[in-house]
Amino acid sequence: MRTYYLQRGPCFGALLVLLCLLLISAPGYCEKKLVEVHRIIAVGDVHGDADNFLKVLRIANLVEERATSASDVLENPPHWKYSTRRKNGTTVRTTLVQVGDLIDRGDQDLQVLNIAISLQEQTAQSGSQDEVVLLIGNHELLNLQGHYYYVNKKSYGGFMSEALRAEGTQPGGAFGKYIVDNFKAAHMDEGILFVHAGIEARMNVKDVEALNAEVREALRRSMFRNSYLGSSGPLWTRKMIRQSMSGECRDVRAALKQLNATRVVVGHTPQESGKIGQYCDGQVLAIDVGMSRWMYGEVAALELVFSKYTDSITGTSSANVVVSELREGALGHLHTEVEKGGGLDAGRGGDSAEDNDALDDL
Repeated sequence: MRTYYLQRGPCFGALLVLLCLLLISAPGYCEKKLVEVHRIIAVGDVHGDADNFLKVLRIANLVEERATSASDVLENPPHWKYSTRRKNGTTVRTTLVQVGDLIDRGDQDLQVLNIAISLQEQTAQSGSQDEVVLLIGNHELLNLQGHYYYVNKKSYGGFMSEALRAEGTQPGGAFGKYIVDNFKAAHMDEGILFVHAGIEARMNVKDVEALNAEVREALRRSMFRNSYLGSSGPLWTRKMIRQSMSGECRDVRAALKQLNATRVVVGHTPQESGKIGQYCDGQVLAIDVGMSRWMYGEVAALELVFSKYTDSITGTSSANVVVSELREGALGHLHTEVEKGGGLDAGRGGDSAEDNDALDDL
């Protein structure tokens, strides 16, 4: 797999026209019809900072501009900005994946939980194709276990006391039960694995849904000695990210192969640069940028835009994905890949006017 580093520019449309002219000997190449645009936004560790959580949601254009401030989200949570419109036969949909550690360190845990849960419930009840996926991080696990080492003692994260926090976050409490029932240990979408900390090949995970089911049952029964909840499990391990950051990619590729995944997106390990890290030729994307003001205060999200096509002549399908870092006032283009048929391949599918019209709906 080769990665192409490209920037959108004013001449991009002309480049596409030239490409089509050069490929005119390949019938049907420029007869592709855009049938779906799927935008995935992945947000890293929030750690009790509702203000910066709202900020990144606005930067990613996921909530209505009338979204309230962090001070009153308990009464007036933000409204999800739906993208499920069809234009020229193109389906447009958005998925938000928050990779865990919503809580601890900061003093706005209650507000952060309310924002995340409200957005998940809004999309789930709307009948739209939009989705909010929430993952369990090691700090959610710590709270379910009754360990409050990292809780901000100023207001116990908005719960006002350790006793009230325990009542709310234990497995049978209002927030604890919601986390157990609705958060996931891992999520697979468009061939990409999303997980809080990482995945180790020796855990031999081959089915994400089976992993989620086992973790959920273990949490319901307070079986905290389950291996998936341990130091080598997907909520805690740092082996994968440390190896990847050192250029050791064999194990992560073995783990991805077990799950038939093309890449993995993780949080958990803060990137000292404050920017999204790319390792192992872009197969590992580390998105914990230290968003919380109780960490680095860097606000950024990962954006993956999948454009899917069908060829009106041959009936074949293809797709491309544009990977970017979003932050206030800037779009950092990470890379672009093209999928031809079954696997990612070298090349580039064009961003046509039809693509741009569909993206306007996001």
